[in-house]
Amino acid sequence: MFALGVVWLVLLLTDVFGTVFVPRGGPGHVTGWVYRRAWAVWRRVAAVVPARYRRRVLGLGGPLLVPLTAALWIGQLVVAFTLIYLPLVGGLSLPIGSSGEVTWQTALYYSGYCATTLGIGDVYASTSALRLLAVGEAVIGFSLFSASTSYLFSVYGTLTTTTSLAREISRFIGRDRGHDAVRFLVTLHEARAVEQFTGWLSQVTSTLQRVVQGQAHYPVLHYFHIPDDESALPVTLPDLLEILTLVRTMVDPARQPALVGGPVVRAAFDSATGVLRGQARQLHLGAAGEAHHGSAGPDPRELHRRLAAGGVPVRDQPQAYADFERLRSSWAPACSEVRDHFGYR
Repeated sequence: MFALGVVWLVLLLTDVFGTVFVPRGGPGHVTGWVYRRAWAVWRRVAAVVPARYRRRVLGLGGPLLVPLTAALWIGQLVVAFTLIYLPLVGGLSLPIGSSGEVTWQTALYYSGYCATTLGIGDVYASTSALRLLAVGEAVIGFSLFSASTSYLFSVYGTLTTTTSLAREISRFIGRDRGHDAVRFLVTLHEARAVEQFTGWLSQVTSTLQRVVQGQAHYPVLHYFHIPDDESALPVTLPDLLEILTLVRTMVDPARQPALVGGPVVRAAFDSATGVLRGQARQLHLGAAGEAHHGSAGPDPRELHRRLAAGGVPVRDQPQAYADFERLRSSWAPACSEVRDHFGYR
């Protein structure tokens, strides 16, 4: 039992270290496994509720994983030290005058109040080895509480940044007014507002990089479903990517060199695709890579015709069509998978 408890403790500390302190784009193995299984169960629960409440129920899945994470870590710590105490249970003493024997329930109780640093003292260690173990468990328990609390509160800071960015993209592009990518570019051309767009895009790119880093550091964020479409990045980010894809493939670089050939558009495109593909990869969806045959896109010929009719300088047709389909296929599969997975429209 002692060896099993030590192994369990080492696995727990490794899992917590990998989740909290190593921003590698995923949680520790145990925490990641629990996230995936808990989210799968929650999706099944949401599937049986009426359709009008389904997205609200899905929206509770991510927040429920936050306290589940802390409970998972503390629970494992208590059980691991219980196993360590069991061979030494004879060194635990009950209060004077109490009846009964020291059992595994006593070891579990003792481990629980050591881990939570309650220090009740009704069961106490009478050997040096147990005293040292109790101090060690209290130190680990206090550190674990502090790390999990600061970590999980930080999740909501990054979530606020993500939802604010989604709303900003939606309002800037005009999603609430029914604007699509072509209409946005036509308006941009008519208003001669390319510099305004690239300036805004530079700020968005900076925020996207913070979102990418936040999702890497706090992998539980991948499981948050936002019921409000305007605040959901998987909904608004494809609108921005549609615009950037049209700019890079349809707009004439000779007449709009600052827009098409500038580094701002490319950096924004790479950051935006990184967010979507990172979430698809973390959720183990099929479109984390490039190929996904179920994501049919808009007709590039119709897009090209509308841009030209709106006065936007466009490239030659055949090459523009091919480039558009190739570039769009680099992000559309992951977008389709993520949106389908979360039930976004």
